[in-house]
Amino acid sequence: MTYLILAEKPSQAANFAKFLGGRSGSFEGKNYIITNSVGHVIEHKKPDEGGVEAGLESQFNNWSDVESYPWDTSQLTWEYQAKAGKSDVINNVKELSKRPEVEAIILATDNDPDSGEGELLGWELINWIGWKGRVLRLDHEETEKTVKNGLRNLRDISDQSRDGDYLKALSRDKWDYISMQLSPVATILARQRGHNIVVRQGRLKSVMMNLVGQREDEIAKYVKKPYYEIQYRDEFQNVYKAKLPKIDEPNAFDSDLHFLDRSEAEAALVNFDDSKVHIDGEEIKHTTPPKLLDLLGISSALSSQGVKPKEVLETYQKMYEDQVVSYPRTEDNLINKEQFFELIPRLERIAAVIGADGSLLTHREPRESHVGSNVTHGANRPGENVPDSLNDLEKYGQNATIIYELLARNTLAMFCEDYEYLSTTASVHDNQFFTVCNKPQNLGWKAIYQPEKDEEEENINPVGQNASVFVFEGSNKKPVQPSIKWLKTQLEKYDVGSGATRTQTIGDISDGKKAVMVETKGKLKLNETGRISYLFLKDTYIGSPEATAILFGQMKEVAQLNRDPETILQNANEVMAHDIEQFKKNVALIPQGMDSFEKFEQKEKASFTSKKGKELVFNKTWGSGANTYLFSDEEIINLANGQEITITRSDGKSFTGSLKYQSYNGHKFLGFMPNFVKSYEQAKGV
Repeated sequence: MTYLILAEKPSQAANFAKFLGGRSGSFEGKNYIITNSVGHVIEHKKPDEGGVEAGLESQFNNWSDVESYPWDTSQLTWEYQAKAGKSDVINNVKELSKRPEVEAIILATDNDPDSGEGELLGWELINWIGWKGRVLRLDHEETEKTVKNGLRNLRDISDQSRDGDYLKALSRDKWDYISMQLSPVATILARQRGHNIVVRQGRLKSVMMNLVGQREDEIAKYVKKPYYEIQYRDEFQNVYKAKLPKIDEPNAFDSDLHFLDRSEAEAALVNFDDSKVHIDGEEIKHTTPPKLLDLLGISSALSSQGVKPKEVLETYQKMYEDQVVSYPRTEDNLINKEQFFELIPRLERIAAVIGADGSLLTHREPRESHVGSNVTHGANRPGENVPDSLNDLEKYGQNATIIYELLARNTLAMFCEDYEYLSTTASVHDNQFFTVCNKPQNLGWKAIYQPEKDEEEENINPVGQNASVFVFEGSNKKPVQPSIKWLKTQLEKYDVGSGATRTQTIGDISDGKKAVMVETKGKLKLNETGRISYLFLKDTYIGSPEATAILFGQMKEVAQLNRDPETILQNANEVMAHDIEQFKKNVALIPQGMDSFEKFEQKEKASFTSKKGKELVFNKTWGSGANTYLFSDEEIINLANGQEITITRSDGKSFTGSLKYQSYNGHKFLGFMPNFVKSYEQAKGV
């Protein structure tokens, strides 16, 4: 028996060959051949490529008629096609699978428990080549140990209907396909308001845009409301406060310590004398190390240094392929006991690389806060290959050293003792006003790792002996500006996406021509396109973190074989029907476009059936404004038959041309084009 091991990409196949001793050979009595895909090489056909029943293409790919949505998804074929330029890869896998000695294919793509992406791309290729034999799953983290252990413990997944990861990924893939219709609907409506843009909506990006947009609105509506409070302060600047209602509570200003007017607060000072400080109690307290970081945590921590989320993801992936760091797309925030003890022999070397004190790494028993069960890949951490120095990491990118050092310090903190401090509670004015001072006793993990502060710095001043009364001026808290760190907290609250998925999505929507946000040193701001996208999301499901959390939960149930995958498609149809109607209502929130935007015009269409039986549609007019040309019925017939025609505009200019496929803002369409121009953008100039 020979196994055909299918890796996800060439670098993964090369690592397998290194671990096993060659691209083919034998491992513990199992003969193998290693081959690879290059990510997704098979894809669903788009509506205009046979993805819908013949003759219905224009109804499913119509960027001019909002009433053609939502789709009737029962008319989708869900047929697949090979991606352009991938035939060599596909044929190689197919030919190897036909060898008579090959009795099973081992699916060894990435394990992606969050998305199932590796399972999906592997099965797409296996199904495409027509393989009918056994399919076995190799679970691994692309390290020699996990690959060999995986080969010893192969799982039979030949029955696709019982492969939960595949079913989950396929359901998500179909959901995303169905959700494609939201972008043309929003785009059509936006153009009717004079905005010549493409409005992109998506499962996670819309949630992010909605959260950021709502926070920007809260900031815009914020009105500062000062208040005044009686407080004490000792000679070491420790502030003593009374236990009072929060200022936004109904009875907050019924107290004789809270005032809306400064003069009233200052008048009340006569009721309070300077006071001796009384020590109420002392206690030794401790804090355990912070949780292990995910990729978005790394990105958040480094964003203030100008490191972009996309750079974090790309650099980390390169280091992972050399096992310098662990698997990037993990959804785990803990590691298991085996992974914990595997780190111990490498601790001193990791500490030496980053210049940390290895003698502090004395906590060698797992903490429940960091180590647990039901863990697959484990949280992000340094890999089994420890570099000799940080300089060795520069080949992975200019930010590789700071990414590795942050990850290493966060992981090493888990092996340090707790941070210990003496907590002293003190009071003044008959125990009515209190303060807490914390004096460090043992830095523990803080000697190696100093994370970002979520709250104010601990008060480490000594306690004074005397305190004086004063009037403190405060105000209602202004909402914080959206940032990667803030967005991370919001997404974690709803348990939407993994660290890697969040990082990739933030990178996608804040970088390049399709950006809807501007990211500057971790701060996020919607750009003009993003703002328009956000305005469409009011009261929608696609923009709701709660609704998205429910969808993610349903997909997990599919993976556990506790939910019919068809219910995910039903969810998609319900979301589309609801949100498309909501988009139509929300268009009233979109401001009319500026004069600099090209006005979008609804144009009358001509349609015909091609020789291949497809219904094709094009505009009955060409040009715009005073020079718009209306094709005659005869000219439309000639164009539909593939003939060249010559037209003369009202300005006397003549053009000879024919129907050609063109592209505008990423949208492919059929239209008249003069022979001497090469693109739609050039045609606009004539």
